[in-house]
Amino acid sequence: KINIVYGGNVSEAQDLLALVKILDRDLFMENMIHLTIMGEGQQLLSIDKYIKKNNLHHISLYPAQDRYTYLSFLSKSDIGLISLNKKLLSHNYPLKMLGYMQLGKPIIAYSIQVAKECGCFDKVIVSTDDQEIADISKQYGADVPFLRPSDLSDDYCGTTDVIKHAIEFLQENNVGTMLALRNI
Repeated sequence: KINIVYGGNVSEAQDLLALVKILDRDLFMENMIHLTIMGEGQQLLSIDKYIKKNNLHHISLYPAQDRYTYLSFLSKSDIGLISLNKKLLSHNYPLKMLGYMQLGKPIIAYSIQVAKECGCFDKVIVSTDDQEIADISKQYGADVPFLRPSDLSDDYCGTTDVIKHAIEFLQENNVGTMLALRNI
């Protein structure tokens, strides 16, 4: 089985319920994929109800975890997903993800650093539509093998389509274990 771990906000913007429904529709997926979702958010209850109603055993929910517990889950995963959204709440600050600074580094630099240091992944791959984010990601050691198409980069695109695009690209190019850092 492919073990996918998601950690982060579980709200409408991430649209993880759509991913859960896709995994439910395809019996092949039930035998091939296990999805673990860790986090808090407004969509968590809906996902939990859907999982229970449809008796899905290949999807697990956990509340937000501390860094070490999360890294432990990631170390056992084949695909780790982190959702970083640069535009979710404030359209007044484009590229706010790069603007938020902690000790002089963009937030994405810390995500890349943690992913690289945990030793769980062959490569750290960033999916973005923005060349500046791609350049900074490369500067901190991530691979950016593609820029995401504009139809997967607007305010209405959900996480599921972005993840699907990245996975399809990576499968076509024989990339092993991955950590996808997402920004819309």
